[in-house]
Amino acid sequence: MKIIAHRGDSVNHIENTIPAFESALNVGTKLIECDIQEVNGEFYVFHDHTLERLFDISGRFAEQNNSEIKKLLLPNNEPVPTLAQLCECIGTKATLNLEIKHLINISGFVAELNKLRAQYSVNVVLSSFSHPLLMKVRTLMRGSRD
Repeated sequence: MKIIAHRGDSVNHIENTIPAFESALNVGTKLIECDIQEVNGEFYVFHDHTLERLFDISGRFAEQNNSEIKKLLLPNNEPVPTLAQLCECIGTKATLNLEIKHLINISGFVAELNKLRAQYSVNVVLSSFSHPLLMKVRTLMRGSRD
């Protein structure tokens, strides 16, 4: 049986934050699920399509710009982490199940993911409710192999 930390240790920490992921690792979790969204070529770990629930402001996450997102603080005063920060945190300690929520630049995502996988030796599983998106990512991943 495999235990998956959904959005990290989201029982004891704000979901999809570095403290939630570190806590999940500290209790021995070997598989962590989180959500990935793209904003202007940057890839963030964030679940909701809107900002209301976690920030109590209106607007869609993907419609913000990167400087606005970097200023947002979650209820635990943590910033929204980037995919790079997540990969640095996880490294080889667990497998990441990255649920792709919103991507525009699919080839940019594949390039970033390949770079991060090489840099941090992170093991990744990709998931999405969009089968066509997963097929595009898969095709690009295969084409980018050395």
